[in-house]
Amino acid sequence: MTTIIIYLIACVLFGTISCFFGRRLYFPIMMLTVFFGIVTLSFSIFEVTTKVAVVTIIVALVCALLAKVIYKLGVFLMGCLLGAGLGVFVAFLLPQSAEDWRKYIIIAFTLLIGFCAIKWCDVLIMAATAYNGAKVMATPLYFVAVEFRNLESYALAGDGSTAITNLSQYLNGDFAINNAHMLLIITLVIAVIGFIYQFFGGKR
Repeated sequence: MTTIIIYLIACVLFGTISCFFGRRLYFPIMMLTVFFGIVTLSFSIFEVTTKVAVVTIIVALVCALLAKVIYKLGVFLMGCLLGAGLGVFVAFLLPQSAEDWRKYIIIAFTLLIGFCAIKWCDVLIMAATAYNGAKVMATPLYFVAVEFRNLESYALAGDGSTAITNLSQYLNGDFAINNAHMLLIITLVIAVIGFIYQFFGGKR
C-alpha cells in the first residue's frame, strides 16, 4: 500500500514541477520527461520482461542524454511527446469506423508539433512541459478520486516494483482508454493553468 501511495505522489509531484516550472527547469525536466515517456510507452506496448526492461531503460537513458547534449533534438523530442499525447487523445475521440486512421493521426501530430517546437522554441517549451506535466498529474489524480476506497486491492496485486508495474500498465492502458474523455478535460484544464502561470511568471 505504501509503495502505491509513494508512486502516485511521485507522479503528481513530477507532473506539478513540469507543468508549472517547466521553462525554468527545462533541461532536467526534459531529460526526465523523455526518459519516463519512453519507459511508460514501452511498458504499455510490450509485455514487461527482464529483457524488455533492460533494453527500454538503455534506450531511454541514451535518448535522455542526447536530449540534454543536443538542445534542438531535446526541443524536438519534447514537442514530439506533446504532439503524440494530443494525437492519441484526438485519435481515440474518432468514431470506430476511423480506427485505421488513428496511427497516421498520431504520427502527424507527433511530427507537426515536434517541428513547430523548433520554430517557436520558448512558447512550445512552456506548452510541452505544461501539457506533459498535466498529463502525468491527471491520470493518478483522477484514479485516486474514483478508486480511493479500492487502493488496497491494487496494492495486493503484487509487491514493491511488481505492484507499481501492474498499476502503471493499468493506468496507461485500460484506465486511460476507459476514461479518455474525462482525462482529456482534466489534462487540458491543468495544462492551460500551467501554461498561463509559466508564460506570465517568466516575464516577472
